[in-house]
Amino acid sequence: MLNQQDQTPPTQPSDIYLYDSSGTPVAVIDVQHPRGLIIFLTNRPYAGKPVAQLSESSIVYGLNGNQIGVYKKEVFYNNANLAIGFTSNTFDGQLRPGPQNFNKFGVPKDYAPNARGFEREPQNPSQNDSSLQEVLKSGAIEKL
Repeated sequence: MLNQQDQTPPTQPSDIYLYDSSGTPVAVIDVQHPRGLIIFLTNRPYAGKPVAQLSESSIVYGLNGNQIGVYKKEVFYNNANLAIGFTSNTFDGQLRPGPQNFNKFGVPKDYAPNARGFEREPQNPSQNDSSLQEVLKSGAIEKL
């Protein structure tokens, strides 16, 4: 006969929050999305907007096809190899509370998943490459 502990279903992986250098949650990696590891912004007015996909080789591609960074050992690095995003395990400091509930928008059918050769011009070439939110926004298909 099975005891109560043996009947516990396996836990499902949960979303991974990405925090900026101030400890503010900026994005979430949806680890159960049917199209792969999709990154969504969490803060208004962009909450729920899909902006990027994490490839199997740890490269982060914007949904517009541009490489916007690398995600290794729970740290997000921009294209200049600066650590600008962290998980709760890798952030050194006090984390700020983030949104508890927000709806994730659908991922557009015409996005360019890991599409080399389909890169588009950066939407804002003067973006702040040290801001996690701005780097992630640069990967959106539509201008945010």
